[in-house]
Amino acid sequence: MWGNQIGDVGAQAFADAIRDHPSLSNLSLACNGITAEGGMKIANALMQNKTMGILWLTENQLTDEAAEAFADMLKVNKTLRHLWLINNQITNHGADLLSEALNHNTVMEEIW
Repeated sequence: MWGNQIGDVGAQAFADAIRDHPSLSNLSLACNGITAEGGMKIANALMQNKTMGILWLTENQLTDEAAEAFADMLKVNKTLRHLWLINNQITNHGADLLSEALNHNTVMEEIW
C-alpha cells in the first residue's frame, strides 16, 4: 500500500485488519499521509497482534504522540522485529520514548 494517501481513515481500516487477520505478518503503509491519529490506531492494534514482524510507516506525518503509542506497544508486543518510521515528524522526545521502550522488548531488531 505504498504511496496511496489512505490517510487516517485507511489507517483505521488497516488497524482493524491487523486485529482481525492474525496471519498478517508484513505491512507497508509508507507515504500515505497518516498522522498521529492513524498511527496510534495502528499501534493499539499491534498490542493485540501476535504475528506482525515488519511494519513500514516511512514518510507519513507521525509525531511524538504516535511515537509514544508505538513505545507503549513495544513494551507488550513480542513479535514485531522491524519498525520503519523514517521521514516523519518525530522529535528527540519521541525517539527517547521509543529507545526507553526497548528496555522492555527483547525481539526488536531494528527501528529506522
